[in-house]
Amino acid sequence: AGELGTWDVLDPLYTVPRRDKPELFSMGSTAYRASFYDFYQAFLVYYEQAATCGQLFSKPAQPNMMGVTAMPGLHFSSFAFGDPEGKPDFSPFIVLGRYEWQAGKTILPVFAEFAHAVNDGQQISRFFQLLEETMRAFTTL
Repeated sequence: AGELGTWDVLDPLYTVPRRDKPELFSMGSTAYRASFYDFYQAFLVYYEQAATCGQLFSKPAQPNMMGVTAMPGLHFSSFAFGDPEGKPDFSPFIVLGRYEWQAGKTILPVFAEFAHAVNDGQQISRFFQLLEETMRAFTTL
């Protein structure tokens, strides 16, 4: 505690609607796998666990997690959590909105919160470049 940590891989910590109370959610996590297919198969298992665990966290949070959530009912052009102090840790947080078709392209709003203490503009730019490259790869499958 109190020391800056670095990881080669950050695992996603994501929200999952609870089956017992759909107005609530649980937090699920899936460990990184190099193969998207392997990651997705593991994700399906952990998603089901989170949906049926009946509590906020389906398993203990790990220090190498980053928050990822989706708001599929909202197309946004700007987003903020509203806390002037920011998050209490340095992990990134990503929010995906509702995708739309515009002029023959798929538009997906993405909000990302990064702590400048541990990320500079070059690293953040590289994140978005990799995200764009990944999304383009999916459109060619």
